[in-house]
Amino acid sequence: MALYQEVKGNLSFLLIVDSSLNHTFPVVKEGIIPALHHFGIPYQVMDLARSPLLKRFSSFPGIIIGQEHLGKSFTPEITRFFIEKIKQGTGLVSFDAFLGEYPPEWLDFIGIFPGRVVLTSLIKLKNANHYITSTHPKEEIKKLKKPLELTLVNIRKERMGVLFIDGEKNPALLVGFLEKGRFVQFVLSAKLWILDYFGHTEGLDDVFWKSIIWIAKKPVVMKAMPPFVTARIDDASGTANIFGKKRNSANKKFRYLDTLNRYGYIPNVGLFIDDIISEDISTMRIKYEEGKAEFSPHAFTDPQNIGEKLIYMKHSGEEFSEKELEDNFRRVDKKFFSWGMKPSRVVNAHFAEIGINSLPFLKERGQIYTMNIIRFGRAYADPKGRDWNPKPYGYCGFIFDYMPEDNSFFNVISHPFISLKDDSTAPRFDFLWGCTPFWKESPYNEVEKAAKRGAEQIKRGLDNLFFGCLMTHEQRIATLSIEEWERILSLINETITSYKPIFVGYDYIAQYAKSKIESRLTKAHYIPEARKIECYLEGKTNILTKLYIFIERKGEIEYTLGDIPPFQKSIDVSFKL
Repeated sequence: MALYQEVKGNLSFLLIVDSSLNHTFPVVKEGIIPALHHFGIPYQVMDLARSPLLKRFSSFPGIIIGQEHLGKSFTPEITRFFIEKIKQGTGLVSFDAFLGEYPPEWLDFIGIFPGRVVLTSLIKLKNANHYITSTHPKEEIKKLKKPLELTLVNIRKERMGVLFIDGEKNPALLVGFLEKGRFVQFVLSAKLWILDYFGHTEGLDDVFWKSIIWIAKKPVVMKAMPPFVTARIDDASGTANIFGKKRNSANKKFRYLDTLNRYGYIPNVGLFIDDIISEDISTMRIKYEEGKAEFSPHAFTDPQNIGEKLIYMKHSGEEFSEKELEDNFRRVDKKFFSWGMKPSRVVNAHFAEIGINSLPFLKERGQIYTMNIIRFGRAYADPKGRDWNPKPYGYCGFIFDYMPEDNSFFNVISHPFISLKDDSTAPRFDFLWGCTPFWKESPYNEVEKAAKRGAEQIKRGLDNLFFGCLMTHEQRIATLSIEEWERILSLINETITSYKPIFVGYDYIAQYAKSKIESRLTKAHYIPEARKIECYLEGKTNILTKLYIFIERKGEIEYTLGDIPPFQKSIDVSFKL
């Protein structure tokens, strides 16, 4: 696949690179371009290594300096070209922290004067009242995996602000106005977006894309995931769950599903199918028929959590034989048929263990979506199970990509992963971990802590422009009373309301994500006199998709979601403002 996915039209940002700078171009390929593609931000490339014809680039909403050490590539002609565009209202985002290499004319214009370069191991939020940082907690601290270069700067412009600082209170991210244009300047190295240093999906992705939206001359479009929210419950046994034996335990008759539904969630429930007792079947069937829950065969049972009775492969990593799989799937089919239900199209496998030999059986049943953090045919404990580079960022917690063993399967997951030793309220794979007496993780049910973690888990997925997914295991829900579960969801709901969440099922999200990946914007053009946006897309979709349309009224940035009908090969769409 080509490195660039350029978009024609005057709503396409101008991405500035220099492909001749071999020592910094890899950061563009690994940290900048994958993000632009994932966020669906339209762009066209100006490669300074190729003596670009400036008159070819006439109108664009913003300039993105996407590579470090570009200052020496700024000729007087290019410098004046960019300055004039910004004066006229074009925005600027620069990911190049090495300002000392830029021409004096450029530095004088932006009003930032660089000093020496230092190293920093953290950045701290200074201003949470800006559009770019509005969803972040005050005085948030982000620790880096490795120290990064930061350029010390003097600021000599009015109407300029600092959003992030380092541990010594030096500016790390600057924002401001340049005549009619806006600008965002990162003075922290662009290696921030590389996994070895910090990486995408770690809590700053919204700063990346919101910086671009904020500086842009509106209107501007973005082909990103809408703010979908769902829930995922693993290890579900319902009433039979041995950890919830109290009269008001939330697992009784799957009562926790009623609460989830009241707050809008359509959960995907991974069932221990042999644990389900007869009195729970009617509850499950009603939820299924009303579209209020999806059910996936998780495993047959596993009371000791040792993977002893799995469906798709053995916990040791050994494959089931074809005969064993025929028996396993016959048992699953019989069970779901007796319940009057069909399994979800997204496979929620215990320990994410799905054998290669099971794939034909899943395809036969139309179960072609997965939520896997490991590769097919690998045990959860096998380090090689995580030996892959899934799109968009090579990180197993946030994936929209085809499975490498069989690209008939599309993998969709949106979960933060942090060490279980971290006792903070940071988001993690299971939001209830450490908040209940399950496995003696806590002496009591910590409702407030659980709610904060759950909200942060959803917010991380939404800020990353994946999807919000409230994920936990039923054993932990079972230790809660139904009142405690209600309180947790109520507090989470209060926190995420500002995101305008759209509650849908995991099956829907998987289909949508696949359609997003298999289609792309190739033209985005605004006709001011008609107040109309015209777009052209190529690829294919099998579901109605959406396009973000950002406008600005009295300094407030707003968006609507425009409809893109399902299509094959290509489609023209237009939107009236």
